[in-house]
Amino acid sequence: MSSALSKELAKHFPGVKVDTLIYSHYHLDHTGGGAALSPTHVIAHEKCPTYWNAVEHTTVLEPTRYIAGDTTLIIGGVEIRALYMGLSHTDTLYAFHFPSERLLFTADLGLVRTMAPDGVPDRYAPGYLAAMNRLLTLDFDTFVPSHFGYGNKQDLADWRDMMESG
Repeated sequence: MSSALSKELAKHFPGVKVDTLIYSHYHLDHTGGGAALSPTHVIAHEKCPTYWNAVEHTTVLEPTRYIAGDTTLIIGGVEIRALYMGLSHTDTLYAFHFPSERLLFTADLGLVRTMAPDGVPDRYAPGYLAAMNRLLTLDFDTFVPSHFGYGNKQDLADWRDMMESG
């Protein structure tokens, strides 16, 4: 997918280089293939190497910066709030709030009108619910999960309610 994304970026933004790639968490389906984007900077949670070192991870582009806890990033003049989700889906998980765009991006923390594979693998239920409750206090309209489309704040609330009742 990163190769396809690289081609789309080149088509729509010719000559513009990817400045920053941010890993949402250590899972290889979210970190592999970043080299296709040739970013200048790569950001990841400080614990990610611990997990990568336990598996074959040659497709993971080495981070240039590690973060821990909530971190505000300014990239290309845009404020991005990297919100640490604690022990939820992993203990390296971030959600990203773009206040000026009223947008929330989550990775493996909520879906829009669909079911997750095998009941949400690799999840610590109390932390997962606490993370979603925290995110629902934010001011956003558009909710973009990492898989299966996008929606709105109510879609995240609906997912939380389903997981809480399940």
